[in-house]
Amino acid sequence: MARRPGGGPRSRLMREWLVVAATASLIVAGCALTGLFARADNLVYDRLMALAPLKPDPRVVIVAIDDRSLAEIGRWPWGRDAHARLLEVLAQAGPKAVIYDVLFLEPSDQDAALAAAMAKVPAVLPVLTQAPGPDGAAFAVTPPTPALARAAAGLGQVNVRYDADGLLRRVHLRDGGPGHWIDHLALKGFRLIDPHAPSPPDALLVPFAGPPGSFPTIAFASVLRGEVPPRAFRGRIVLVGATAAGMGDRFPTPVSGHGADLSGVEFQANVVSALLQGREIRPLPAWAAALFALGALLALLVCVLRLAPRAAMAAGGVIGLLVLGVSAGLLMTLRVWLPPVPALAGLVLVYPLWGWRRLAAASAFLGAEIDRLAADPAMGPAAADPAPAADLVGRQAWLLEQAIDRMSALRRFAADALTALPDATLVLDAHDRVEMANAAARTLFAAAGPLEGRSWPDLADTLPLADLEPIPQALASDGRELRLSDGRTLQVGIALRQAAPGEAAGRILRFADVTALESAHRQREQALQLLTHDMRSPQSSILALLDNPRQAGGPEALSARIAGYARRTLALADGFVQLARAESSALRPVQFDLADLLVQAVDDLWPQWRAKGLNVETKAPESVIVLGDEALTARAIGNLLGNAVKFSPEGGRITCVLARGRGARAAYWVLKIADEGPGLSAQDKASLFEPFKRFGDGKTEGVGLGLSFVRVVAQRQGGFVDCDSAPGRGAIFAFGVRA
Repeated sequence: MARRPGGGPRSRLMREWLVVAATASLIVAGCALTGLFARADNLVYDRLMALAPLKPDPRVVIVAIDDRSLAEIGRWPWGRDAHARLLEVLAQAGPKAVIYDVLFLEPSDQDAALAAAMAKVPAVLPVLTQAPGPDGAAFAVTPPTPALARAAAGLGQVNVRYDADGLLRRVHLRDGGPGHWIDHLALKGFRLIDPHAPSPPDALLVPFAGPPGSFPTIAFASVLRGEVPPRAFRGRIVLVGATAAGMGDRFPTPVSGHGADLSGVEFQANVVSALLQGREIRPLPAWAAALFALGALLALLVCVLRLAPRAAMAAGGVIGLLVLGVSAGLLMTLRVWLPPVPALAGLVLVYPLWGWRRLAAASAFLGAEIDRLAADPAMGPAAADPAPAADLVGRQAWLLEQAIDRMSALRRFAADALTALPDATLVLDAHDRVEMANAAARTLFAAAGPLEGRSWPDLADTLPLADLEPIPQALASDGRELRLSDGRTLQVGIALRQAAPGEAAGRILRFADVTALESAHRQREQALQLLTHDMRSPQSSILALLDNPRQAGGPEALSARIAGYARRTLALADGFVQLARAESSALRPVQFDLADLLVQAVDDLWPQWRAKGLNVETKAPESVIVLGDEALTARAIGNLLGNAVKFSPEGGRITCVLARGRGARAAYWVLKIADEGPGLSAQDKASLFEPFKRFGDGKTEGVGLGLSFVRVVAQRQGGFVDCDSAPGRGAIFAFGVRA
């Protein structure tokens, strides 16, 4: 095809693909880095966490400042002696740590008693942080009173930061700023239990154990009254905080339902439980989500470029499921959160964007191609009807329909013309692949199966050639001949195709069966030789004897010599007729026993080899069933065995071996007939199977057509015949018949 301005459809499509890929990548990466889909990612995260919620750690228990405790102890705030009594009771039970989610910022005359009680049990207290702080400071930290701060096992912040949807999912285990970092209250309590545990990341997602009330909770008043056995606190982490209505912090979380927000102490309990179990969830940075989204986007872009639309859509669905599967798998197994929504949004974005650009590219390409086809004189006259008034796509569709109709008519004409050709014809493209083939070609290459799309070198290997002649070399020029194993001769014609002047588009191969012409020519030459030389010689000898009978030595000798010349004439005529029949007559293939033909030939020639005292040895299977012309094969074997008898010396030995071939001849049954005759020179072997060739001293009987007959029979049945011989060591003839 001629080169199109601006490249072909594939190059245009590739350019559009690159534009779509770059645009979509920028959009998806920007959305992932800026957190535009954070709300959607949070919804996916909440649904996934609901499938496998974290069980509360049994080492965590809450002592709640609840409504019942307020009713019994009194209005809030309580005196610090109540907290001191609680710590005294807890100290007797022996907890691992006490996390107090209550602020003690104002000094009290009871601080000393509370500090003394706090010294008996490891307890951590919260600090108050404010941002911004006074006098232009970034933040301010207000610790508990000095006595309590000194008595506490640690101080921690309880800051919270809500997500964009107003829910609390994250905890910052370290907060503040350079030089003023403060650990979270829950982290301080966790460190009291396992001071050597690896430091978790600063920011974590909290895997909530469930809605409010999921952790074991004991009323503050019940502990003071001694209603709780010490074993309820022994070896555990005790969190003390407010759960009463209207008291303390309340946080909306993904597990909050029907207005029941999570109290601050329960939030701390969830954080501690996750740290104790090592099940905290680490959110990946935004750049990781961007890379993940770009990877999924690239996979889909490759699919839409290389697959059909329906397959590409199915691939997009599979990629989307893989994105969700990877995100869910990381969350459930490695406790890592990789937001999937930017990747899913990129998949959804690609389809309309790619469809729009592909439609635009297809429309531009169709317009250019329609104009090019309309200008091609080989397409014939265009339709006389004007294009219907429609939009651009409708007009292009109408013009394309007209062009397709004209191209279809041209192709039907070419196909009809190709089918009408009597010779096998193949139309090849510029890469030597079959574009079209007629019925005769399908018959010739029947072993290859469907021809369209096949490479010519591969197709040529299926053609049964005689003597393994290489096809590609044989087709290097026009007019070459190919000889098939069934005896046919094909003459090859080659015509070049051109897409434009000087630009090759392929070639057309024609295989003309010239077997009849070649056979007629060969028979004409042989008949001329027979009449002008071989048959003329004995007739001339007869006339010479009749003109001078005394040269014969008497009437009986004259009669014998004339009879000999006459028999020679008849043998020439019979041999010529048999050879002509073998070359041109229709084969009559039947199944027959090749071993039986060998035995029959040995028996038929028994008088001749017995008279010379020869020893004939036969080695063959009991039965060898083959398909071929039984009469021609029997005569060919008889000719080979007769030659062996003729040229063997008195008392010699002839060996006949019938066995399966080996190597390249594994598909044949091979009959080898070896004699102890004078052998053949290299010059004689070169013309051994040519008609009217006689060898040796010239005194042996024969007309020189027997081996030619054998060669023709072998070739026409897809077999072979050859000879291995040298002067003084006899000859071995190998006759192959297809198994």
